[in-house]
Amino acid sequence: LSFKQVPTPEHLKEQEWEAYFARLEAYSQKHDGDANIAKDGGDEQLWEWAREQRSAFKSGSPAFRKAPLSSDRAMRLQSIGLDLSMRGDPGRWEKMYANL
Repeated sequence: LSFKQVPTPEHLKEQEWEAYFARLEAYSQKHDGDANIAKDGGDEQLWEWAREQRSAFKSGSPAFRKAPLSSDRAMRLQSIGLDLSMRGDPGRWEKMYANL
């Protein structure tokens, strides 16, 4: 009799993170190495996840209460073109400029 290993919540979180990373990496490849997805970039869930990664990156600041982003994950995100220091919607400036 054998038992399957039941995934732990941490294991499931890791799988989810890797799945979103793969989606962002594919987005980056389609956009010439730019992973800074705009809110209206066609995948609002991916935009939200990228925003959460930026927030976690900034969580070293006392103003943030979320768990910090590991340096390994930060380096991986930056390697595919995600600007972790960016604030807000990266497409907003372009939209406002186009409206002038």
